[in-house]
Parts: sequence; C-alpha cells; structure tokens
Amino acid sequence: MSADESIESGAIFRPIVSAETALPARRIAQYAAPKEGGDVLVRVCEGTRDIKVTKPEPKPKDEKDADEGEDEDDEDFDSDEEEEEIREVVWKVTKPITEIAVKGVKSGGKVEVTININSDLGMQIMAREVGAKGGVRVAVEAPMATENGSA
Repeated sequence: MSADESIESGAIFRPIVSAETALPARRIAQYAAPKEGGDVLVRVCEGTRDIKVTKPEPKPKDEKDADEGEDEDDEDFDSDEEEEEIREVVWKVTKPITEIAVKGVKSGGKVEVTININSDLGMQIMAREVGAKGGVRVAVEAPMATENGSA
C-alpha cells in the first residue's frame, strides 16, 4: 500500500485528480479487485489532504556506554541529536460524488476508472473490468454557481 492510500471503514481512498489540475482533464486509474472476484463498488468522492506528524519515542541511553569512558564532547554531541518527525499524507473523504457498481469481476481482475472533467466542472465517469467489453457510465452535472460567481 502506498503512502497516498488510506483505509477508512474497509475502503481504499486514492486521489486521481488533484485540486490544482487544469481543466478540462482526463484521468485513468486501475484498481485491483478482491482476490475472489465478484461485485466491486467504486465510490467517487472529494477529499482533503492532511499531514500527520508522528514524533518517535526517545531512545533510552545505555548506562554501559556512559560508564565505558566516553568523552564529554561525545556525550554533548549525542544529546544534541533529535530524531526527525515522521510525516505522512492522510486523505479524508469529504463529499461523495457518485457510486458505480461493476458486477461479476473475475478473480484477480482489475477495475479501470476513467474520469473526464469539463471546464465547467461537469464530469463523465466510467468504470469497467480491464479486458471486458462495456462498462458503466455516469454523467455528473456541473455544480450550480453561487451569487458571488464561485462554483
């Protein structure tokens, strides 16, 4: 599992289109289906990126090392060292856009998701099993503009 994936209630969230992408845009991604195959539910959602910072636990100093005649300069050098914080990207689902069910995926198969985003933020989304004919297509209308002109 790569760093850009997060598991939330048994689902995997992977970003396909970033917020800074120029429009119109088209993105294609493939996802592994369950080993046993079967029906696959593809949920297309908006998400936000957070940075999770984890501080490592301080390591205890060995008393033996201090008693073996280390110089005071070495001890000062060791005490100045701090372990780096561990930073990782965490994705949180914010707004579901649509759901697509791909039925009868073969065991060990893959599902391909294609997203076309128009300049007005309308979308056409297609999901299909890789190597199979057909697929499921969904059109999502562009969001209504508000009074101040932002979408």
